[in-house]
Amino acid sequence: MNVPFERPADTPGPHEISWPILGGGFAVGLLCGAFWLMSDRNADSAEPVAEPSTPVAASTDVELENQRLRHELEVTRLQARIAELERQLAAARTAESALTNPRPDRNLAEAPRPAPVPSGPVVRSQPASGSGPPSGRATLDYWNRMNQIIAREAEMRRAPSGGVKASNAGSFLDRRIAAGEYASSELSRLGTQGVDPEVVALARAVAGWYGEGVSICETGKELFSGGNSGPHMRAAATQYQNAEKSHAAAVSDINAQGERTRETMTRRYRLTFPPLN
Repeated sequence: MNVPFERPADTPGPHEISWPILGGGFAVGLLCGAFWLMSDRNADSAEPVAEPSTPVAASTDVELENQRLRHELEVTRLQARIAELERQLAAARTAESALTNPRPDRNLAEAPRPAPVPSGPVVRSQPASGSGPPSGRATLDYWNRMNQIIAREAEMRRAPSGGVKASNAGSFLDRRIAAGEYASSELSRLGTQGVDPEVVALARAVAGWYGEGVSICETGKELFSGGNSGPHMRAAATQYQNAEKSHAAAVSDINAQGERTRETMTRRYRLTFPPLN
């Protein structure tokens, strides 16, 4: 509502022309103030308001961290347990190998045996003097054939270049069995016509020694393959070791018998009988 405004003519005040200017300035000031208030509100509303962490969120973070720590602890315990089991397994394997492996590098590979000689045609020795009887010549031929069989057997069962170990003991025993069977069979099939009985008896003793070695090697092969893994395994391994020692010691007796027989044949038939291989 417009109220008429009257003033005296002499009363000082704004000129009529100034009222529109003042009104416009006042309006502009109001507009600026309103614009500033709205801008300030918008600025306040535009600022991100960080939501205060609630007790539930903090508790969840702590629980997750605890779960992670528990998981890492469990993994560490499992790794330590696995390492301990692997150590126990290695110790058990070592003990089992020591129990079932009767040191083949000593009991098998180094068993005393006659030294091998180069294979090749047999060179008959010449009589020491005069001509020997036919039985002497037949005896010498028999002796040389026996020597060839012994040399061949030694070649067949030669130990590996790196020695006999747990990894190759099985194959070495197989070769020993094959060599022993060959020698025992071939010595038994030699013809004995005209041969001195003492030489025949010696050949039979050597064939028997090879046959005994075959039986011992078959027992050792069964132990190495785990065929005898029952409660009597320890007793069987001890018995095998004792049999190997006894068999190796018997070589000395056979060599002594062979040397005595060789000297006797040389004197008896005046022929040079070479040492047994």
